[in-house]
Amino acid sequence: MAHKSTTPPPSAENLDSLPDSARIGVDAVAWLFDVSENTCWRWAKGGLLPKPSKTGPNTTTWSVGEIRASLAALTKNQAA
Repeated sequence: MAHKSTTPPPSAENLDSLPDSARIGVDAVAWLFDVSENTCWRWAKGGLLPKPSKTGPNTTTWSVGEIRASLAALTKNQAA
C-alpha cells in the first residue's frame, strides 16, 4: 500500500538541502520510498532500512545520510 498523501512532508521535499546529520520522521521516509509508514517499520526491523533512533519520548527518526544511502542502493539495484 502506497502512502496516502501526494504532498510531501517538508523534510522530504527539502531532502537535497538537508545535511547528512539531519533527522527525518517516518512520514518523510514513507513518502520517499512510496510505501506506507507500517512498511517503513517492517523494513527497518528486517534490515531493509537503516535502524531509526529514538529522539524523544514519542519521536523516532532516521538519519538523512543513511536514508540517502538506502535510496541510492535501491536505485542501483533497480537499474541492475
